[in-house]
Amino acid sequence: MSSSAIHPQTIVPWETALLDELEDKPGDSVTVKMAKELEAEEWRMAEEAERVHKEQEAKAK
Repeated sequence: MSSSAIHPQTIVPWETALLDELEDKPGDSVTVKMAKELEAEEWRMAEEAERVHKEQEAKAK
């Protein structure tokens, strides 16, 4: 039996995840760690895009 059957791991969409949910936890598989890393990067990129958008709106006024 695989370890994922014993300890099921859920990947939370980055849009709804809290930062602590994106951190690695003991027992995370390599795949889960990679997914969390990608989700964290997407979260950072989305925040940066929002910041840039707000700056552009402010300049347009």
